Amino acid sequence: MEGKYQLYVCRICGEPYLGNGAPTKCPFCGAQGEMVVVASKWSPLWGAPINEISRKHLEIGLGLEISSTNFYMNVSKSAKDAYSQKLFKGLSKVEREHASTMCKMMGIPTPEIDKMGKPEDAPKANLHENLLESNRRETGAIAKYQEAANTVTDAKVKMLFLQLIKIEGDHLLLSEKEKEKP
Repeated sequence: MEGKYQLYVCRICGEPYLGNGAPTKCPFCGAQGEMVVVASKWSPLWGAPINEISRKHLEIGLGLEISSTNFYMNVSKSAKDAYSQKLFKGLSKVEREHASTMCKMMGIPTPEIDKMGKPEDAPKANLHENLLESNRRETGAIAKYQEAANTVTDAKVKMLFLQLIKIEGDHLLLSEKEKEKP
């Protein structure tokens, strides 16, 4: 039986969702379904002071998320087929949401991410190479976020990094699945 149509909010990114029950994953940031709660039970992760160790890890994460946002958008724009265009555009939007959440956690405005591209964010020669690069990026992010989760003492920052590990793990599984296709 479906739930009542109502407003839900993601505890990670703060984005609203309307539906007959919470989704299995946040459609905006990819957080696990248990992170999407009825709006009346939501409170933001951000707004409380964070310590310097948390800030340092969030700054590192922000750099990773900005780079991946631009890489995935560039791959989307250069993709030869509609499926790949949509796949990489979707990944870009999720990574952008992660960057935005990190900025909120640090109490800073979200930068103009589209203007922050670097040469290493350029698409690779073909889909297989782009999937390998996606795999490299997601594996690297998981390692950095695991280090952060093991180091930070701010409970809400730790929650963010633990969710990001799961989300980036989902992205890693997706790139592995796509690489296996003929």
